[in-house]
Amino acid sequence: ATWNPANVLITGNTFNHQINKAIGLSASSSFDVLDSIVEKNTITNTALYPLYGERFDGIYQGIGISVSGKSYTVRQNTIENSSHAGIELRGDGHHLIENNVVRNAMLLLNDGGAIVIGSNGNQIIGNFFFDSVGKFLVAFSLYRVAAAGVKRTPLGAFERARYVAADGFQPGA
Repeated sequence: ATWNPANVLITGNTFNHQINKAIGLSASSSFDVLDSIVEKNTITNTALYPLYGERFDGIYQGIGISVSGKSYTVRQNTIENSSHAGIELRGDGHHLIENNVVRNAMLLLNDGGAIVIGSNGNQIIGNFFFDSVGKFLVAFSLYRVAAAGVKRTPLGAFERARYVAADGFQPGA
């Protein structure tokens, strides 16, 4: 992840089994990112470790590409198997999102989609989205239910460490 990058080119990379997100570009609303582009990357198996990427109670971020700011270009990327969104758009918008393929987003959650749009003025052109339907029961079942049956408490770090990726991958194994 970067903050206030200008003229950044992220191209031709392969990201596999990232813990939280593969690519993250963020900029303040007054910063000009100029010609910042994310293109021709292959991103697979992003944040498939239940609860490992949890930021705060109830929010889990497992995103292939996240851009926040104004006027980023995201094109010709392939994103497959992400726990949350394939691509996330935030900030002041006016992002160009074109000719990407997103397959199997929302493998651990159900509150988003292949692309999550949290900004205005974006151009989303010629993208392909496949099999991104969500998994509510998996997301909820990773909490212990207290004896009273009302309060949910997240699993502790030790308990989380016992989980492996949804596809069976274990780091260091």
